[in-house]
Amino acid sequence: MATERQPSGQSASRTILRNTSIILTRRAANWLINLVLLLMVPRYLGDVGLGQLQFGQSFATAFTVALGFGMIQLLTRQIARRDEDAAAMIGTAMTIRLVAAIIVAGIIAATIELSSLEGDARLVVYNTSAAMLILTFGGLARGTLVGLEDLRGPAIADTGSKLIAAIVGVIVLVTNNGVVGYSLVLVMGAAIHSGLLVVFASRNFSLRLRFHTDHAKALFRGGLPFALMSGVVTLYSQVDSLMLRTISGEATVGWYAAAMRIILMTEVFAAAIATS
Repeated sequence: MATERQPSGQSASRTILRNTSIILTRRAANWLINLVLLLMVPRYLGDVGLGQLQFGQSFATAFTVALGFGMIQLLTRQIARRDEDAAAMIGTAMTIRLVAAIIVAGIIAATIELSSLEGDARLVVYNTSAAMLILTFGGLARGTLVGLEDLRGPAIADTGSKLIAAIVGVIVLVTNNGVVGYSLVLVMGAAIHSGLLVVFASRNFSLRLRFHTDHAKALFRGGLPFALMSGVVTLYSQVDSLMLRTISGEATVGWYAAAMRIILMTEVFAAAIATS
C-alpha cells in the first residue's frame, strides 16, 4: 500500500524555500546562457536559418507531445507518496515510452520524406526531432527526482547541458557551420541532459525496462487528464510557427522566434515560484 508523508508546516516551508532557491539559481544561470545565445544565434543563422530551427523544434514538439501520455505527472505523484509500486511503474512507463518513441520516429521520418522540405530545412527537422525524442526519456528521470523533492539533480542536468551545448554551439556558429551544425549541437545537448537525469535518478531507483499490465492500465487511465491538458497547451504554443511558415515562409518564422525568445527571458522569477 502507498504510505503518504505528512510533512509539518515548517518542513514544507523549508522545502519550498530550498526548491525556490535552487530553481532561481538555475534560471538565473540559464538566463545568462540564453542571453548569449540570443545575441549569437540570430546574428550567425540569419532570419531564414533561425526560422528553419524554430520550425524544426515546433514540428518535433507537435509530433512528440503524445509520447508522455501524462505519465510523468502521475509518476511524480506516486513517488512523492512513497508508493511501493513506484519502481515497477517507472519501468513500465519506460517500456511504453520506448515503444511509442520508435513508432513516432517512424511517423516523423515518413512525414518528412513525404513533405516538401528540402536541403538544410529537412536535415534540421530530422536533428531537432532526434533531440526531442531523446529528451522524452530524460523526462521520466526528471519526474522521478521531482517526486523525491530533489531539484538539485534536474538543475545540474539542465544548466550543465545548456552550458556545454552553448559553448559548442558558439564555436559551431563562429566557424560558419550553419543551422545544420547548430541543430546537431541540440542533439548533443539533449543526450547530455537526459544522460545526467538518468544518472541522478538511478541513485534512488533501478531504472530498467519492465512491463506490468496492471501498472500500464493505471498509467494510461491516471495519465489521460494530464496528457490532454499538456497536449492542448503544447500544441497551442507551437502552432504559430507551423502556420507562419506555411503562410509567410521561414524568414518570418525567424523574426517571430527572435521576438519570442526575448519575451520568454522575462519569466524567470514567476516560473521559479510556480514550479516550486
